[in-house]
Amino acid sequence: MANIYNVLNEPEKSIALYNQALEIQTEVLGESNPTVATTLHNLGTCYCREEKYDEALKTYKRVLELRSQSESDFPAVFDALIGMGLALKTIGETDQALSAYQEALGLGQQNQFKQVKEAAVHNAIGEIHKETHNKEKALLHFRQSLDIYKAIGFTEDHPQVKSVRGNVKAIGFNPDADLKSNRFDFWSYFDFSDVINPVFTLMGAHAAQDGKVLT
Repeated sequence: MANIYNVLNEPEKSIALYNQALEIQTEVLGESNPTVATTLHNLGTCYCREEKYDEALKTYKRVLELRSQSESDFPAVFDALIGMGLALKTIGETDQALSAYQEALGLGQQNQFKQVKEAAVHNAIGEIHKETHNKEKALLHFRQSLDIYKAIGFTEDHPQVKSVRGNVKAIGFNPDADLKSNRFDFWSYFDFSDVINPVFTLMGAHAAQDGKVLT
């Protein structure tokens, strides 16, 4: 039910239900269970949508703490790091945001679904470098984003590809000329049981304010 309220853009109701779910899951499954980590991540996303970034960051950090207590990694860790990056960037902590994004990339991806997320992270890192006027690093990450998108079959008219290409143009490069190389050289879907990922929705909302398309 909390997931449904999330999709319906009613984060306050989602927050209450996610907190109730956490109490039950922790008691029944134990705090180190991956399901608990996923619920924590979803809760953090709701806090972001409510612009309660301090609460969001505390919640995402709990996901990382659970990882350190477990012998195996959680899928929610990658997603929590993306959420942390977005929250930190929003409050102006760009260096910490970059660290969170880079840590997410360092986890490695095993499938196309996660490759889409990885491409989105590269675009997000590129946007930070664009805002700090580091065109070379921005172009590097935009190129990596487009490279991944092409590898998984996204065409140039795909909205996410268009968004990255728009970023390339915004820093003064021609995406058709300056990105040419041997490789053609940016964010759920999180574990919501096939429910729309609210963090991607949140990123799309931020992008829309900047005149980008992220659907």
